[in-house]
Formats: sequence, C-alpha cells, structure tokens
Amino acid sequence: ALAVCVYGSGDAERLVEISEESAALFRRAGDAHGAAHVPGMIGFAMLEMGDLDGATRIFGEVLENLKEQGDSWASAQILNHMAVAPLRRGDYPRAAEHAQEALALAEQTGDRLAAQTALQILAQAAWASDERQEASRYFRASLWVASELADRVNVAYCMQGLAAVVEPRRAARLLGAGEALLEEAAV
Repeated sequence: ALAVCVYGSGDAERLVEISEESAALFRRAGDAHGAAHVPGMIGFAMLEMGDLDGATRIFGEVLENLKEQGDSWASAQILNHMAVAPLRRGDYPRAAEHAQEALALAEQTGDRLAAQTALQILAQAAWASDERQEASRYFRASLWVASELADRVNVAYCMQGLAAVVEPRRAARLLGAGEALLEEAAV
C-alpha cells in the first residue's frame, strides 16, 4: 500500500526500495500472488526514471506471471502500462496492440477505469499516427467512460485530445471547456 502511495510522487528510487521490501515480505509469507504484483511497481518507477527498456522487460515478466495465475484484471492494468514505452518511442502500432489487449481484458472484467485508460492510449496512438477519424472515435469513447466515472481530469484531457482532431471552431470550445475543468480540478 505504501508503494501505491509513493507511485507518481516523483520519488522513483523510494518506490523501488519499498517495492523490493514488499516483494521480500510476500516471498517470506509464501504469497506468490502478492509477489507477482510487486515487480509492476518497479516497472512504474523505471517508467518515471525514463528506463523504457527496463520497464518493458519487467512488465513483460509481470504480465506472463499474471496470465499464468489467470488474473485478467491486473493483466489489463499492466498492459496499459506496457503501452507507455512504445508510445514514448513513437512505436504507435505496438502501443495500440497493448492497449487493444488491455481494452479486451478490461471489458471482460468490467473494469471501466482500465477501459478508459486503454481507449485514451488508443486515441493518442491514432492521433500521433495521423489517423484523425480513429483518434476522434477513441477520444469520444474515452470521454464517455471518463464521464461515467466522474473523472473530471480525464474528461478534460479527452476534450483536449478531441480538440486536436476536429475543425478549428469546435476545437476552441473544447479547449476552453477542458481548461476550465482542469483549473477546477486543481482547486
């Protein structure tokens, strides 16, 4: 739980330290399922530190273990994170492949948050590949799910994404609405 709290704080070294402690505790307790989840946190830290190859390797190992255990929910989460490295590298087909698999698992398990994340990744990959219609479709679907989840920040990001792929007049309104939501969320 402490590792989850540290994730996103910018202290990637602390995240690795806590995760390694956690893995040792799970191993001592004989909890293979818990131990299988912990390396994913180290993968998150590697993403934060910019070590895309290390993160990719770790996420691949974690995904293999989770699939062996039949954990579709956690597999969807890891696949969404696996999409980050190819997205940053400009390998949009590979990022979309991971996101499509994550979306399928998220729909199978009913995980709306993982589905929203996968849709947003698919939208970004399509936009970066200059596939505007596909990007628009995915941004709209992601926006819909983010709205259902009352996730104002991702609603705003989806609006900004849509603004990048629609005609200029609509883009201005979307950007303005997105900015207003982000300002409100920051309060």
